[in-house]
Amino acid sequence: MLLALAFSLSAAMVPHTELPSAFDGDRAFVMPRVADSRRRLVLWVDTDGNGFLRSNAVGELHLQTVTILDKGQTTPAAYLPSLDERGFPPVTGNHGALPILGGANVANDPIFAGIDGQLGWSWLSDRIWTIDYVGHHIYLDHTAPPYRAADRVALSFDRDHRYPALDVAIDGKTYHAALDTAASIALSSRVSSSLNDGLPPVRAASFIPRRTLDAWHASHPEWTYVADAGTAKGVSLIRVPEVRANRVTFHDVWFSTRPDDDVFRGDTVDLKLGPSAFARCAFTIDYVHDASAFECAA
Repeated sequence: MLLALAFSLSAAMVPHTELPSAFDGDRAFVMPRVADSRRRLVLWVDTDGNGFLRSNAVGELHLQTVTILDKGQTTPAAYLPSLDERGFPPVTGNHGALPILGGANVANDPIFAGIDGQLGWSWLSDRIWTIDYVGHHIYLDHTAPPYRAADRVALSFDRDHRYPALDVAIDGKTYHAALDTAASIALSSRVSSSLNDGLPPVRAASFIPRRTLDAWHASHPEWTYVADAGTAKGVSLIRVPEVRANRVTFHDVWFSTRPDDDVFRGDTVDLKLGPSAFARCAFTIDYVHDASAFECAA
């Protein structure tokens, strides 16, 4: 509560637009209202993704479609509908279009249940954002908000300046980590009940390759470890007592594997740092100045 109050005073010092949002299991969503409708879109915020619109939402809302070139391939895409949200920033990448995700691809995946799409680099880039995981707010900042030097973490980007990354230290070793606000897992009901931490089975995560988890577990058998934790095969958990990014320290961070390390295919990072690290923080990500800041609860 004190952190949320302190952040609200800090945020008031810079011009910003608060976006309609929802948080579930430490996952962040924006929820703009469709024009001339009571319908709200549920759009997952993903700093490590391209963004997409689900095919069922495209059909239901009769969205305008187009073909775009994505990673060298032509891909069907669609535009967001007209929105009744003053100041809601438009998608700017790919001329405003988002790739269409076929419903059959994720029909049985609980991580995608209830969402209409995802907003990634084509919406986030060239802007400054604050996601307050404690107070449950999402802000588009019109100038960089003030924060202490001790809370600042420099970001690096890919060649196209789309995907942010940072260096973190774990157990004396430095890892290059993607910054992934959408990292999520679906735990089995058995494991979710045993953790008894107040979070739902579908929850925010951070990701590591299987080889990294196995090495950590062998070196630190005292770190809490859960095998076969997910509804999908190949998901195991390990809780790391301390993760440092510059002078910011995250405590008791759960890392998860993914089936066949799928989220690391074609990627050069060592791990993906998600909200399981910074869900007790107000988190600023500044694409303009290549910086982030984490104002975290004790």
